[in-house]
Amino acid sequence: MKNTRNLSWLICIAWLLTACLKPAPTSGKLGERIDHKGYIMTVANIDIAQDFPNARKAREGDKLVAVELIVESNVRSGVHISPSHVRLVDGSRREYKPRTTGKAPFLKEQFDIPKGTSVRGWLTFEVPQGVRKLTLVNELPQDFKYVEISVLLEE
Repeated sequence: MKNTRNLSWLICIAWLLTACLKPAPTSGKLGERIDHKGYIMTVANIDIAQDFPNARKAREGDKLVAVELIVESNVRSGVHISPSHVRLVDGSRREYKPRTTGKAPFLKEQFDIPKGTSVRGWLTFEVPQGVRKLTLVNELPQDFKYVEISVLLEE
Protein backbone atom coordinates (compact mmCIF):
# COMPACT_ATOMS: atom_id res chain seq x y z
CA MET A 1 0.00 0.00 0.00
CA LYS A 2 2.83 2.38 0.89
CA ASN A 3 4.56 1.80 -2.48
CA THR A 4 1.32 2.47 -4.35
CA ARG A 5 0.83 5.74 -2.47
CA ASN A 6 4.43 6.81 -3.22
CA LEU A 7 3.98 5.96 -6.88
CA SER A 8 0.76 8.00 -6.99
CA TRP A 9 2.57 11.00 -5.52
CA LEU A 10 5.40 10.68 -8.03
CA ILE A 11 2.96 10.51 -10.94
CA CYS A 12 1.10 13.55 -9.61
CA ILE A 13 4.31 15.57 -9.21
CA ALA A 14 5.51 14.57 -12.68
CA TRP A 15 2.19 15.62 -14.20
CA LEU A 16 2.28 19.01 -12.42
CA LEU A 17 5.83 19.69 -13.55
CA THR A 18 4.98 18.78 -17.13
CA ALA A 19 1.86 20.95 -17.12
CA CYS A 20 3.68 23.99 -15.71
CA LEU A 21 6.83 23.93 -17.79
CA LYS A 22 7.21 26.13 -20.84
CA PRO A 23 7.30 24.09 -24.08
CA ALA A 24 10.74 23.36 -25.47
CA PRO A 25 11.86 25.72 -28.23
CA THR A 26 11.63 24.66 -31.83
CA SER A 27 15.13 24.93 -33.25
CA GLY A 28 16.70 25.10 -36.67
CA LYS A 29 19.64 26.46 -38.59
CA LEU A 30 20.36 29.08 -41.22
CA GLY A 31 18.38 28.46 -44.41
CA GLU A 32 16.18 25.79 -42.82
CA ARG A 33 12.41 26.17 -43.00
CA ILE A 34 11.02 25.66 -39.48
CA ASP A 35 7.33 24.77 -39.27
CA HIS A 36 5.56 24.92 -35.91
CA LYS A 37 1.89 24.03 -36.40
CA GLY A 38 1.62 26.19 -39.53
CA TYR A 39 3.77 29.08 -38.28
CA ILE A 40 6.74 28.82 -40.64
CA MET A 41 9.96 30.78 -40.23
CA THR A 42 13.18 30.78 -42.22
CA VAL A 43 16.36 32.73 -41.51
CA ALA A 44 17.28 33.30 -45.15
CA ASN A 45 20.47 35.37 -44.84
CA ILE A 46 22.85 37.06 -42.42
CA ASP A 47 24.85 40.18 -43.24
CA ILE A 48 27.48 41.65 -40.91
CA ALA A 49 28.81 45.19 -41.36
CA GLN A 50 29.70 48.43 -39.58
CA ASP A 51 26.86 50.23 -41.33
CA PHE A 52 24.16 49.81 -43.96
CA PRO A 53 22.78 52.46 -46.36
CA ASN A 54 20.37 54.86 -44.59
CA ALA A 55 21.15 53.34 -41.17
CA ARG A 56 23.08 54.60 -38.18
CA LYS A 57 26.64 53.25 -38.07
CA ALA A 58 27.59 50.79 -35.30
CA ARG A 59 29.25 52.29 -32.23
CA GLU A 60 32.97 51.80 -31.83
CA GLY A 61 33.65 48.24 -30.64
CA ASP A 62 30.32 46.98 -32.00
CA LYS A 63 29.11 45.49 -35.28
CA LEU A 64 25.74 45.27 -36.99
CA VAL A 65 24.24 41.84 -37.58
CA ALA A 66 21.36 41.92 -40.06
CA VAL A 67 19.12 38.85 -40.24
CA GLU A 68 16.71 38.31 -43.13
CA LEU A 69 13.55 36.52 -41.98
CA ILE A 70 10.75 34.95 -43.96
CA VAL A 71 7.56 34.25 -42.00
CA GLU A 72 4.87 32.17 -43.71
CA SER A 73 1.37 31.17 -42.70
CA ASN A 74 -0.14 27.76 -43.25
CA VAL A 75 -3.09 28.31 -40.90
CA ARG A 76 -6.31 30.31 -41.07
CA SER A 77 -5.25 32.93 -38.48
CA GLY A 78 -2.82 33.72 -35.71
CA VAL A 79 0.48 33.98 -37.59
CA HIS A 80 2.04 37.31 -36.59
CA ILE A 81 5.51 38.79 -36.77
CA SER A 82 6.65 41.55 -34.46
CA PRO A 83 10.23 42.80 -34.24
CA SER A 84 9.59 43.37 -30.52
CA HIS A 85 9.29 39.57 -30.07
CA VAL A 86 12.59 38.80 -31.82
CA ARG A 87 16.01 38.97 -30.15
CA LEU A 88 19.56 37.74 -30.50
CA VAL A 89 21.10 35.85 -27.59
CA ASP A 90 24.86 35.38 -27.29
CA GLY A 91 26.80 32.55 -25.65
CA SER A 92 26.78 34.44 -22.33
CA ARG A 93 22.94 34.70 -22.48
CA ARG A 94 23.03 38.47 -23.13
CA GLU A 95 20.12 39.60 -25.26
CA TYR A 96 20.03 42.15 -28.08
CA LYS A 97 16.86 43.72 -29.47
CA PRO A 98 16.52 44.86 -33.11
CA ARG A 99 17.38 48.46 -33.95
CA THR A 100 14.86 50.82 -35.48
CA THR A 101 17.23 51.48 -38.40
CA GLY A 102 19.21 48.92 -40.32
CA LYS A 103 19.39 46.97 -43.51
CA ALA A 104 16.42 47.50 -45.83
CA PRO A 105 13.75 46.42 -46.33
CA PHE A 106 13.00 46.39 -42.58
CA LEU A 107 10.72 43.58 -41.34
CA LYS A 108 7.58 45.33 -40.14
CA GLU A 109 5.05 44.12 -37.61
CA GLN A 110 2.19 42.28 -39.28
CA PHE A 111 -0.81 40.55 -37.76
CA ASP A 112 -2.75 37.56 -39.11
CA ILE A 113 -0.66 36.83 -42.16
CA PRO A 114 -3.12 35.15 -44.58
CA LYS A 115 -2.77 31.42 -45.15
CA GLY A 116 -0.49 30.65 -48.07
CA THR A 117 1.33 34.00 -47.95
CA SER A 118 4.57 35.21 -46.42
CA VAL A 119 6.37 38.36 -45.33
CA ARG A 120 10.09 38.96 -45.73
CA GLY A 121 12.46 41.56 -44.35
CA TRP A 122 15.59 42.36 -42.36
CA LEU A 123 16.09 42.95 -38.65
CA THR A 124 19.37 44.57 -37.62
CA PHE A 125 21.02 44.12 -34.22
CA GLU A 126 24.03 45.88 -32.71
CA VAL A 127 26.33 43.50 -30.84
CA PRO A 128 29.89 43.67 -29.46
CA GLN A 129 32.64 43.03 -32.01
CA GLY A 130 33.98 39.91 -30.20
CA VAL A 131 30.67 38.01 -30.11
CA ARG A 132 30.89 34.91 -32.31
CA LYS A 133 27.99 32.66 -31.33
CA LEU A 134 24.51 34.13 -31.66
CA THR A 135 21.08 32.57 -31.61
CA LEU A 136 18.04 34.31 -33.07
CA VAL A 137 14.93 33.75 -30.92
CA ASN A 138 11.37 34.52 -32.04
CA GLU A 139 8.70 34.23 -29.33
CA LEU A 140 5.58 33.12 -31.15
CA PRO A 141 2.24 34.82 -30.49
CA GLN A 142 -0.27 33.65 -27.90
CA ASP A 143 -2.13 31.50 -30.43
CA PHE A 144 0.93 29.25 -30.49
CA LYS A 145 1.29 28.96 -26.68
CA TYR A 146 4.45 31.08 -26.36
CA VAL A 147 6.69 28.63 -28.15
CA GLU A 148 10.10 29.94 -29.15
CA ILE A 149 11.66 29.32 -32.53
CA SER A 150 15.44 29.64 -32.35
CA VAL A 151 18.12 29.53 -35.02
CA LEU A 152 21.83 29.28 -34.25
CA LEU A 153 23.70 31.84 -36.32
CA GLU A 154 27.27 30.81 -37.08
CA GLU A 155 29.76 33.48 -38.11
